[in-house]
Amino acid sequence: MTDVMQEDFEDNEASARQGHRPREDGPYRVLIGNAGLNYLAFRIADPVPTGRQLLDAADLRPVDEHEVFSLSADGRLAQVGLDETVDLRAPGVEKFITFRSDRALRFLLDDREYEWGQDAIAEAALREIARVPDDHVIELERPDGPPQIIDDGAEIRLDGRGVERLRTRPRPLVTVKVNTKPVELRRGWNTGAQIKAAAIAAGVQIKPDFILHLEGPDGVDQVIGDHDRIFIRGGECFDALDNHEDS
Repeated sequence: MTDVMQEDFEDNEASARQGHRPREDGPYRVLIGNAGLNYLAFRIADPVPTGRQLLDAADLRPVDEHEVFSLSADGRLAQVGLDETVDLRAPGVEKFITFRSDRALRFLLDDREYEWGQDAIAEAALREIARVPDDHVIELERPDGPPQIIDDGAEIRLDGRGVERLRTRPRPLVTVKVNTKPVELRRGWNTGAQIKAAAIAAGVQIKPDFILHLEGPDGVDQVIGDHDRIFIRGGECFDALDNHEDS
């Protein structure tokens, strides 16, 4: 993909974010990206381009081996066929995502339907597209058991039988141990300082300047600095030691 030079474009992403209707006449500055949500800006003169025109503008050829999807400001994601048009003047048309693919897969997140051009979607990409807040997790519903929490940064497979159903919910509390005492944390990324603060709040007799160690399965501890991030799933064991005990 080749980015465009700046000129008097109507910026569709900015209009969508601000809730404004784009102007009637082009050219339009349109963001076209890939499955990793890496975007470049392209010049589109036609206010009602086809999917084929969007792919041509992004220099994605052969166009019949690619799919393009529109992403609206409210997180709606829908396929645009090669000969199907999309009105760039319509409120909320924000950007486009392309794939080298010949099919679209459907899934549901909180009962809203989405389409995607690959058999997997990154958790981070879905979180960004659907505006999932940081204090929520994404779960995959399973017919034969409890929902599966999708770890931050993981990948969600969409190639199973039928339409995958996903839901969001507040990050659950999980239990770890600090100096053998139970401490509750939110599942997900936590810093060393956050773990120690939670332990102090739970009554563990430590101080903020204690050195935090994560007990390893092989008996080798890992020092977790105050600003170090560690993904907490529950069940982790920590030791917090007085940094001055030998002084």
